[in-house]
Amino acid sequence: MHSFAATPSSDSKIPERRLYSIKELCQLTHMSRATAWRHISEFDTRRIGRRVFVTAESIEQFLAGLPRRVA
Repeated sequence: MHSFAATPSSDSKIPERRLYSIKELCQLTHMSRATAWRHISEFDTRRIGRRVFVTAESIEQFLAGLPRRVA
């Protein structure tokens, strides 16, 4: 498992990279692989060969669009 460190000057929790694999998306968001694939249409994806990558911007947008927990 990789350890991802956010850049100190950024308010973002997503590290400064442009593309993330599905496995990395799952690690960053704590989603299962099945949940990630169920929501894949909500992400901006890119293919490199047979691999699918998700853009950092679309991860941020997805997380920002999630409903807040009401206490």
